[in-house]
Amino acid sequence: MSPNLAARAATLRMGEKNLRDNVAIRFNEWSNAGAPPKDTVPKSALVKFSVLTHNHGVGGSGKFANQSFGARMSLKLSQIEDSPKATIEIWQSIFNELLPAMIDVSPITAVELFQSHLTGTASKEFEQICYDAAGDLYDNHIAPEFNKRIEKYDTVDFVNAAKSMADINNISIPEQVENAKKIKPWVLKNEARKSGRSSVAGVGTYTFTNGVPDRFPKPPAKPTKGQFAGWNTSGVSVMSPCAWLRLHNHGWEYAETFFKLCFNRVQDLTFKSYGKHAGRTQIDYLTEDLKMDQNHTLKTFFRLVQAHSEAQPYYPVLQMDQEVGSVFSDSRKIQIVWNATNALFHNELVNLNITRMDDFNGDYETCKTKLLLAEQHFQTRRNKAKAAEKDTENKKPGKGKNKKGGKDANPTKDTSKPGGNGGKPIGKPTASKIQMDPITGPASQPTGPQTPSSILRIAAAIRSVEAI
Repeated sequence: MSPNLAARAATLRMGEKNLRDNVAIRFNEWSNAGAPPKDTVPKSALVKFSVLTHNHGVGGSGKFANQSFGARMSLKLSQIEDSPKATIEIWQSIFNELLPAMIDVSPITAVELFQSHLTGTASKEFEQICYDAAGDLYDNHIAPEFNKRIEKYDTVDFVNAAKSMADINNISIPEQVENAKKIKPWVLKNEARKSGRSSVAGVGTYTFTNGVPDRFPKPPAKPTKGQFAGWNTSGVSVMSPCAWLRLHNHGWEYAETFFKLCFNRVQDLTFKSYGKHAGRTQIDYLTEDLKMDQNHTLKTFFRLVQAHSEAQPYYPVLQMDQEVGSVFSDSRKIQIVWNATNALFHNELVNLNITRMDDFNGDYETCKTKLLLAEQHFQTRRNKAKAAEKDTENKKPGKGKNKKGGKDANPTKDTSKPGGNGGKPIGKPTASKIQMDPITGPASQPTGPQTPSSILRIAAAIRSVEAI
């Protein structure tokens, strides 16, 4: 056993046949695919979101005629470092539940929603991540691209770039024509955003005017010792990197880059102890180290495989391994399921003409159908074996015989004997029950049931009397 496994006292769990080091999420740790259920945790572990949606007149009234409000619940996260399962569940909750319920969203919204889930240590961890990501964004993207464009071209160039290509080609100064063509793609991107947002009801309009845009200021810096915030005389200094990006009219141009920078840093911290190859380790573990346990049902097994598949996009990607960081292909799912179930359902699969993995023809649905049928045959065979074993046990000599009330009790047993079922205790006979013999006078009361020999003696006595 690996020293790391021994130090963690790792043991095999249900559904595993081998132990592997640095596995981020064990097979049975998932409860369901997607966001986790909320009805099994206390309210103190949940955070509630009031989601504003735009349903175009459905569910609203008055000034909110085009809007409606809804509530969503999500789990809190107290630590990001080395918490892969909890962190992945937060991202899944954001992308599967919260964002689909909204319409006017951006990548910055995803960052803000993730930040809203955090408490305790996780809040401080993500605060540092946001400051670092904002600084990286400004130094490597905004300053050398956006601000440099403003420094390089003047107002005339920006005004010319807003003209049609025919008008640009008619400009008499070659240098201005060249500059306008270089700025033109940026202008077209802004015009597309302006027209796209104006055609959707309930979405804020985008204002874009010809001319030189405002420069991007530097992002807010993390307060140093003795300074709690970046106060200034205007009173409008932003403290959050997300707010800094939102307040600029062209912040949307770098929103996706900002999200990726934050997401990658969260990813690195989440899998810090598991390394960059955590995704490959996870896939190899699922493929080689699982076995179908008899206490599992195949439906449960398929559900857990799907949960691990949907979690894979949140693992660190590898440049030379395209499978890592992507949902499982059908061939990968078939390989996982086949390696885990073939030993248990081998006989049933052979009867279904399935002797190797290639017999599924790469179709995961066919694989599931055949295995579910094999499971039914396996259960039937096992139930018959149990019934036969029980019958054999009951047929053993002396097994279950002459027991009171049992189905194997002796049906010919005389229950009228003293001490038996229905028997009466022996006592002194009463006068009313004394039998009279016509010859000898009063006869003694039988003290028990009449035997065949006593009956014969009585019959002989009666015949002798009749003969006299």
